[in-house]
Amino acid sequence: MAVRIGVDAMINPKRRALDTPSPLPVVRTGGFMRLSLTLLSVACTSLLAACLTGTDVAVQDLTGSWDATKIVYVETKIGKRASANLTTMGYDAQMDIDAQGNFTLVIDDGAGTTSTIEGKHATDRNRLTTTINGTEHEGEVFLEGDLVTFQLDGGVSYDFVGDGVEVPAGLNLVMNRVTR
Repeated sequence: MAVRIGVDAMINPKRRALDTPSPLPVVRTGGFMRLSLTLLSVACTSLLAACLTGTDVAVQDLTGSWDATKIVYVETKIGKRASANLTTMGYDAQMDIDAQGNFTLVIDDGAGTTSTIEGKHATDRNRLTTTINGTEHEGEVFLEGDLVTFQLDGGVSYDFVGDGVEVPAGLNLVMNRVTR
């Protein structure tokens, strides 16, 4: 049975202002209904997470050319959560990945300066190991159709305040596949 109560009663449930009807119906549910709704919510969340986590991503699934839609550095120092989205600053990036996981990443700062990074990706389910100059960097990879997200947990650095001092950072790189 739906009961309409006033706005004041929604703010203060002990006060029943029935003289001011609310446009929102309020339904009283028993413990079983709340438990069912909670279980349904958990099941839907788990299903959505399973669809979006890109589990079992093989290096061969990443083969092709990719264009960046988002390049975000996140400060990893404890207590700090600074971030910098380079795509909003005019940066662009392209990555080519072969079937063995070898990649070339070219980053353009939008002012004519480019940086090239070469390395190798390896995957285990959705765990990502990226090797650059002999150093391994751990993270995750999520693949859904032609959209991939690389998340490196650390191993990179960025100058968040513009003082010339780079601090440890993580990297989130979101890319669209251009070619296979």
